[in-house]
Amino acid sequence: MSNSIDPEILEAMAQHRTSRRRFLGMGGLALGGLAVGPTLLAACSSGSSSSGGSNGITVLNWPLYIEGDEPSTSPTLKGFTTATGIKVNYKNSIDDNGSFNTKYQATLEKGKGIGADLIVLTSWNAAAYIADNLVEPLDATTFPNKKNVISRLANPSWDPGRAKSIPWAVGQTGLAYWPDKVGGKITDVNAIFDPKFKGKVTILDEMRDTVGLTMLGMGTNPTTGTTTQMLAAVDKIEKARDAGQFKKVTGNSYTEDLAIGDTWIAVAWSGDVAQLQADNPGLEWVIPSQGGMLWVDNAMIPV
Repeated sequence: MSNSIDPEILEAMAQHRTSRRRFLGMGGLALGGLAVGPTLLAACSSGSSSSGGSNGITVLNWPLYIEGDEPSTSPTLKGFTTATGIKVNYKNSIDDNGSFNTKYQATLEKGKGIGADLIVLTSWNAAAYIADNLVEPLDATTFPNKKNVISRLANPSWDPGRAKSIPWAVGQTGLAYWPDKVGGKITDVNAIFDPKFKGKVTILDEMRDTVGLTMLGMGTNPTTGTTTQMLAAVDKIEKARDAGQFKKVTGNSYTEDLAIGDTWIAVAWSGDVAQLQADNPGLEWVIPSQGGMLWVDNAMIPV
């Protein structure tokens, strides 16, 4: 085992907290850094037996990744179908990378389809799928706007030239919280371990997010930290969990309890919070003073 954590998997954001106004001004979630074009999606649908042949495509994605999280009214999906004649069976069913792997990885390893034409996975998981040949190469001839991907994301070591993946969304992991419930502003990531919030905190089961933030709170950098430092953060999380500090350790479903106020503080993904704030203006978002985590979710064509 290496003594350092791969910086391409655990990339810390060494910056101060961001106000809600500035955060929303940035868009919260960098969707559309590269638009997945109609010609690429049309190519995905041709010859696909898993999702209706040329009449439609099936997309498996994370919640809150299209407008209002409602496929039937999404301008993006409706506009795509109008432009191409291709129907989209859009399923916002990916709760976290781990549960996706449990459900689909063994089937893909057998070379069988999973009833989907596009899947969206976080970089560390996308890298594993590419290494194991579980996804198909992208056809550059049907993907002219691939050139629009920002340079920092255009050539990852795990997918040179973006031959088999393309960024769908870029965002941050920080804290979402209700100021009226916690008694004011929060800037310290260690608030998730504060006993006065016992039973009102949710953390993500995505280890790279929750462990990374915990390491930052312990004064270590998850980009350059040692295995010993990482395991110390895991131990801290485990002890807090066993003491009942956390209401849930969960995937994307954390948004449900957060939206209704049953969760007061959550380790949260920026894109989710940006959408939740539209209906919950009292909900706040912060990249802690110690820093936050940066992530990329990538669209790919499964075998």
